Amino acid sequence: MASEWCWAASTEMISTYYHNQVNANAPIITQCQEVQQYMGSMCTIDCNALPDTITASCNWQSTPFAAAFGYSIADTNIALSWEALSTQITSGKPVAFEWNWTGITTNTTGNTGGHYLVAEGCPHSSYISFHGWVSVNDPLPVGIGRHRIMSYAEYRNLPSIDFPGYTDYAYNSHGYDFHSLNFGGN
Repeated sequence: MASEWCWAASTEMISTYYHNQVNANAPIITQCQEVQQYMGSMCTIDCNALPDTITASCNWQSTPFAAAFGYSIADTNIALSWEALSTQITSGKPVAFEWNWTGITTNTTGNTGGHYLVAEGCPHSSYISFHGWVSVNDPLPVGIGRHRIMSYAEYRNLPSIDFPGYTDYAYNSHGYDFHSLNFGGN
């Protein structure tokens, strides 16, 4: 919904999947709900009138599940191993992950930043001996998003990755992984 809400979009994607596929009692957390809960009185948004009510004071960066809503999630400041990532996904627990970048000129925090995506599948092919493929949902472009399949090496961000359609920055490192999602201790 907003240019800095990839964290909230990742929360919405994961909570929707978890609610639909793992635990119907777990709430679906919309981007607007996540931002409102996390930012409190600092940001007033009319969730019924989005995106028209999003102001600069509400367009902040954070991390997935910053407001939790009964979910628990672990974080790791390095990329999960292939074995750990595939175990999470096959256990019905998508993984939000961060790619860091340099060279951004429009970001108010300077020349660095990050972007959250969601790893939600581990497809394989009998035509390729290595099964290290990751199915990813990306909230960019804002309001549209996209889905793609990448190698595990790309997920780990080795080497630097240019983002198609954007020429002012390139991802250059893997940041945090948010994994081991549970709701209410389930």
